[in-house]
Amino acid sequence: MAATITGSALILGAPADGEAFTGQAMRLGLASHATIMGGASPLLSRSGIIPTKGTPLDVQSLSTTSVTVKAGTAVVQANQAGMGTHTATLTADTVMDTITSDGTNPRIDVVVLEVVADGTGAGTVATIKRVIGTPSSSPARPSIASPPTNGSWFPLAQLRVNAAGAGIVITKLTGTDGVFTTGPGGMVPVANLTEAATLPPWTSFWSIADLAEGIVYADGTARLKGHQLRYMFTSGGTTNVNGDITLNHGMWFAGVFTAAPFPNECFGSMLQDALGFGTWDAPLLCKNQGTSGPPTVTSSNFRIYTFPGLGGIAKMTSAAIAAYGIAWGR
Repeated sequence: MAATITGSALILGAPADGEAFTGQAMRLGLASHATIMGGASPLLSRSGIIPTKGTPLDVQSLSTTSVTVKAGTAVVQANQAGMGTHTATLTADTVMDTITSDGTNPRIDVVVLEVVADGTGAGTVATIKRVIGTPSSSPARPSIASPPTNGSWFPLAQLRVNAAGAGIVITKLTGTDGVFTTGPGGMVPVANLTEAATLPPWTSFWSIADLAEGIVYADGTARLKGHQLRYMFTSGGTTNVNGDITLNHGMWFAGVFTAAPFPNECFGSMLQDALGFGTWDAPLLCKNQGTSGPPTVTSSNFRIYTFPGLGGIAKMTSAAIAAYGIAWGR
């Protein structure tokens, strides 16, 4: 006789016509198509915000005593494996309660989306609330490991409530606060490769730090797809006594050049001269790999030559130059 598995361990996630089914079955059915799985169990979903236009469920400063939570929807894993997921939606931008500061010391509060399933079947309640920390000269983030009975906490942001009404500073713990989730097969926006590595194998992701698409491999490593480009730029960098200059790899964010190392390795780089300073206006010869050696994930090194009077070639030592370039790697 063939072995069979029946009973409470095998739950149908969709009803037949006219069949009644439990909230647990509904949540498990929702988990199968509404969000990717994640965590230590194959029955745990990845809690997170559903990406939409704007800044869903973002926590933004309103005044020195209050914050606004933006409208949005989140999927929240129920309080234990095998119980499926909850969805909760804030339908409009909403101001939280008045936040009172300590008169002497700052503290850290955590804004959480709380979902509590009533064990009696009376219903499920969603609340956005603050887990209030302890005032201290060096305040610590309060633990969110102990939500109410039958409840789950999904952290949205942390608030540093400065002493004596001096204002609120909003930050997010990378990879924990306000993370995103998506349905199976979707691309999950993540802060960086470290957060990406927490996703299940073969999950596609978009690394915000790298501005690139990637995938999680079977061994749990998160890697970007294809080669990536980085820029190098200087409008006054100075060469050393050998004519060498080292330029950091980076990207342009909102018109600002920001250092951005390659996650794994740099394959090569090229530098192009730009217009010089003052009355100097002559071509530059940019030789890759000066005395500092080949490019690293962080930077590339070049030796710069110029053509004095166009009658020869010489190292451009201890000189300010204007140059830009690209580097490629992965």
